[in-house]
Amino acid sequence: FNRNNENYFTTKFNKIMFLALKKLIIESKKENIDELILRKTMVDLSSEELVNNEKDYFYSFFKIYIDENNLVDYLSSLGQCALRRAVCQKMSNTSNKLEVGTSLKIEEIIAAVDSIYDSSLDYLDSSHNTFETLYSQISDTLEKAKNSPVDLVGLSSGFNRLDDIVGGGFRSGCLYVVAARMKIGKSALMLNMANNLALKQNIPVLYLDNEMNKNIIQFRLAGLENEIDIRLLETGRYSKIVSEEKIQQIEKYKKLLLNEKIPFYYKNVNDISTLEIVSYMKKWVYSIIGRNNPCIIFYDYIKCMTKDFKNSDNETFVLGKNAKLIRETCTDLQIPIVIGSQLNRTADNGNSGTSSVRYSDEMAILCDSLIYIAQKEEENQYVVNLQGKNYKVNYKIFPVASRLSMPKSQENTIGYSYIFPQTKFIEIESELEHETALSNEINGKHK
Repeated sequence: FNRNNENYFTTKFNKIMFLALKKLIIESKKENIDELILRKTMVDLSSEELVNNEKDYFYSFFKIYIDENNLVDYLSSLGQCALRRAVCQKMSNTSNKLEVGTSLKIEEIIAAVDSIYDSSLDYLDSSHNTFETLYSQISDTLEKAKNSPVDLVGLSSGFNRLDDIVGGGFRSGCLYVVAARMKIGKSALMLNMANNLALKQNIPVLYLDNEMNKNIIQFRLAGLENEIDIRLLETGRYSKIVSEEKIQQIEKYKKLLLNEKIPFYYKNVNDISTLEIVSYMKKWVYSIIGRNNPCIIFYDYIKCMTKDFKNSDNETFVLGKNAKLIRETCTDLQIPIVIGSQLNRTADNGNSGTSSVRYSDEMAILCDSLIYIAQKEEENQYVVNLQGKNYKVNYKIFPVASRLSMPKSQENTIGYSYIFPQTKFIEIESELEHETALSNEINGKHK
């Protein structure tokens, strides 16, 4: 209406229709215009005779005939219009909410901004309104898998046996829980996996941490990768104590980090709400990684933040709500998310069921795989020689609840050597492999 006036049109009928629409939309602020109100306005601006003379032409604007072969394309174009209109409306509403001077909590601001993108995705995703037949697609799915064989369905943790017990690596859209008692090594294991993915496989990693700080994380990464006591790294004394070969190894590591863009991202999320944490997850994927690109998020660890509580909410309810929010985010982003969770005191009494996980019901139901990490009893620890080095098998990891693998057994209870000063985990063997080796050794001695 601002670019053109009625003189743009050559026929009197079109000029009158233009003026009528302008009056209804600009002056009267009408949002919905039907044939009755438009006809009346045109008659008011001209005459009934003029409108009646072009009756068929007038009604053609309200009765659109589409060939069935073009129906899908036409509906698609309508969907695009609906999407643009919905996004513009959402942005307008959000702009009004975020007017300077209004009193809003940070969570409310984040939720308002996120709602623009989330609602837009619903319009784009036509799969919500369609149904698929499974059997007709199985043949193509099997053929595709045969033509493009892979070792793992998901992303590798860097530990072969661990990949097996979670069901073939970390799969897109799946939620994984690493549970352990306080100060046992949960964070160290997650950091080992994150390092394996980012440094050795070049897979983008976001590490969300609410326990330590960036400086400690950096020393831990350097310690586990170079197999050196992190206390020597923190004090700088390693240059006077370790061998020249080890010093050269560290210098090479420093150059690698300077020259290569290692996709390891970090964010401290201590004392912020779970809603804000989820917003960081989405922002990282949308603005840095891009949808449908391989990546993974580690969250160490899930707990109730002060800002998560409202009115008389109890801790169990809030943590369940937080777990559900992360589960929904995992599904929405279609990436794997690994979260840490603390075991309660019943784990100290030998309880290895889901009930030993804090607020276990929600966690066990929402996750795709839940694994325990525990220190082996002193009498059950043993030493193994690998490639000329002795390693004490002092930790074990096993699945407790999983949709993707078998439950706990000797075959999928894996022994690890955790070298504390280096915060490094080394995967050794399953309990079944150890028992078999012992049996063979005993039989050999008898022979």
